[in-house]
Amino acid sequence: MPEWAYVLIAVLLIAGLLILFFVSFVLYVKTPAPAGCEKTYGPNCDQCDQASCQFYHFKEQALEKTKEEEKPLEEQSEGSSSERKE
Repeated sequence: MPEWAYVLIAVLLIAGLLILFFVSFVLYVKTPAPAGCEKTYGPNCDQCDQASCQFYHFKEQALEKTKEEEKPLEEQSEGSSSERKE
């Protein structure tokens, strides 16, 4: 077998593996998580500030969500207290 054939086989093999990697990664990202498998963080995550932790992002999302939920409650309580003052 000529030398160029070995080079061609190696290039095709590497290209095939790269295509397989990219296709499987895209499919993995697009696949939704099953119900009941939401990512949550543990009780000790409030003491940790490591941004490299896999749960750090979810901790930040949960904190933002609780802040958004508390805002309407604060606005309602401020509105009711201003009505009482009048």
